[in-house]
Amino acid sequence: ECTKALEDNRDAWFFSLRLGKNIVFCGMLNHPQPVPRGKRINSRMFKWKFSSVKVEGDWNYPNTTDTTVYRKNDIRSFLKRALYENPNRLESLWTRIAPKKKKGICFTRSRAINIPMNVVNPYFSSANMEIPVTELLSKFVQGSKIDVDAFYKVNNPSPHVNYNPRFIQR
Repeated sequence: ECTKALEDNRDAWFFSLRLGKNIVFCGMLNHPQPVPRGKRINSRMFKWKFSSVKVEGDWNYPNTTDTTVYRKNDIRSFLKRALYENPNRLESLWTRIAPKKKKGICFTRSRAINIPMNVVNPYFSSANMEIPVTELLSKFVQGSKIDVDAFYKVNNPSPHVNYNPRFIQR
């Protein structure tokens, strides 16, 4: 469905699973962000232009590694030549060449959330819940997993949600 929308909308740069009309707060920058003006492309999808977004935040951040679908041909060249060691470094390089004249597509309601539980990269400061990675690994080794049923049809105002997950046995 996402790739079909990208095929049918050549003016779109990506299909975001983390954005939707419910996303009105930028958790990483800690401020409100309005849903941009755009149009429905069908009963379930919304499209907007990056350059129409006047508030810094999730809606005008076209190059992200966070639950977003791109066309391989659009990003392959950059990914092959970029020198990066982790997702944070990749995004910082990639942001410099963001296509501001393009558009984004998303479902009318977001389909993914990011729970920033731990530090992914010790060389890059980002908001997180500071749960030690050793604690998460220990739970996994002991046969636990996050109970994802709690997220079914969640009404999240931000792509990034601080949430203490419940662990259940696999």
